[in-house]
Amino acid sequence: MRRKWTFSKLLLLLESAVVLYTTYEGFALARLAVGYGYLGTLPWVAATVSAAWGAFGGLLLQQGKGGEHRGRYRV
Repeated sequence: MRRKWTFSKLLLLLESAVVLYTTYEGFALARLAVGYGYLGTLPWVAATVSAAWGAFGGLLLQQGKGGEHRGRYRV
């Protein structure tokens, strides 16, 4: 039996890809900065990656796949 792709599942898949790409590029940028001898901080890289993961977590929570206590709490 073939699965049907609903809009919410497609959105979740695309959001996963964006979050993974953002995380990968954030680590690559941090490694590049360290490789060139940058001694400062990179808070904007951490903020970008954290914002992507936060949006992904909010989407999972909205979809009802947010954790083990699904159904006990209403958001």
